[in-house]
Amino acid sequence: MQPTVLVVEDEPEIVALLRDFLSVAGFCVLSAGDAAAAGAELAEHPVDCVLVDVMLPGSSGFELCRRIRESGVRRSGAPVGPHQQHGDRHDLHASQPHQSGADQRGEVAERLE
Repeated sequence: MQPTVLVVEDEPEIVALLRDFLSVAGFCVLSAGDAAAAGAELAEHPVDCVLVDVMLPGSSGFELCRRIRESGVRRSGAPVGPHQQHGDRHDLHASQPHQSGADQRGEVAERLE
């Protein structure tokens, strides 16, 4: 069975890019455009990893990471990782994602190997 990744991203071009890369790497990819859709996907499908855009419409991606971690809807131990395509890469570390329920960048990659 292929591991499943949920990509929470509101920009279709980014979803398509991530879907292409992840599919080639052997992952089944689900997607959601906002926090509400992500909740519905997680309630319906068990996932092995969640990649969350930090700038979602109507909700912070970090807030969604925190809610996912607290809700227990993901598979046990499934990493939750924020991603961003705008701004400086140091912005992510400056906002301290681990305090919002996101796993550290290296931890996400390590647990997917």
